Amino acid sequence: MKKNIFNYLVLVLLFIFCLTGCEDQPVVKEDTFVTNIRFSCPNFPLKLNSRNILPPEGNLDTDHFSLVANGPKGQSINKSSINENTLELKSLNKGDWTFTAKALNQFGKVLAIGTKTVNLSQSNQIVELEINTLPGHGNLSINFTWDSSQIDLNDNNCNLKINLKNQEGNEIDANLENINYKEGKALLTHTLVSGSYTINVILQYENEDLAGATEAIRIIENTTSNGIINLSLGLITSNFTIINSTGTPILGHITSVPQDETSTLLTFVPQELPSNISLDKLEYQWYNQGKAMSNETSSSCYIFPSSGIQRYDVIVSTPQIGSIGGATITVSYPME
Repeated sequence: MKKNIFNYLVLVLLFIFCLTGCEDQPVVKEDTFVTNIRFSCPNFPLKLNSRNILPPEGNLDTDHFSLVANGPKGQSINKSSINENTLELKSLNKGDWTFTAKALNQFGKVLAIGTKTVNLSQSNQIVELEINTLPGHGNLSINFTWDSSQIDLNDNNCNLKINLKNQEGNEIDANLENINYKEGKALLTHTLVSGSYTINVILQYENEDLAGATEAIRIIENTTSNGIINLSLGLITSNFTIINSTGTPILGHITSVPQDETSTLLTFVPQELPSNISLDKLEYQWYNQGKAMSNETSSSCYIFPSSGIQRYDVIVSTPQIGSIGGATITVSYPME
């Protein structure tokens, strides 16, 4: 009886020893191990300023990650809210795994996606997963404004040109809506692939550049990037010179020099001429007794007066308006 009791006690002690000795030892499956996933995500946030048209504030900030993974023997993982850049996964089967991660903002919108296939083993347990693909489409909405009170703008003399390009420099076909040059406004709406863009806009007046602007644009999936571009019309200036095309009457006197018994030379001698008028610019017309003398259009004139008193006039002009002047002389000969 005592021997049976002793044997019983030994069995109980052995059982207790086994329980206490195995309490902290994990059960490890063959061909399974622990894997660390590290997420690498580009820095999406941009400072809001007058040169960027972005989604509403907060939309570009990465709030959390999601992960879907598929591996050998039908093993899969699906985690929808990961708040750190690293994740530890336990008991993964050895072999090829495909990991797909998403970076999401606080509103659950996908900012970027990354996919990687890795052969996991005891010697390859760390996965660097780069999230660098921009998914989906988003919307762009830009209001253009300008102060049309400075100049009379209308459909006939104005043109608003836009040039929208993606990050690769390829031009995107986009059309303006609701253009009203007189009221100074226009609208551009367009659906774009997620990514970065630049827009250049020029307002032309009578084929001359009047105002312009260039801004950067960021588009993310299922979100509208709104912006206002105010085109500042530069003061329309031109260099000009006031040219006084008016003149004062050409003043002077007529000299009379007898040449022989029958002829006399009359000559117009001007007073000081304006600085912009030279002698070769003067035009003449001689008159005798109020009648124009044929072919007498130079500064001197030969006359052959008969007996008596004759009046001679010369009218002098220049290309300047208001510059016509003249002089008079009376020539007398003894009566026979």
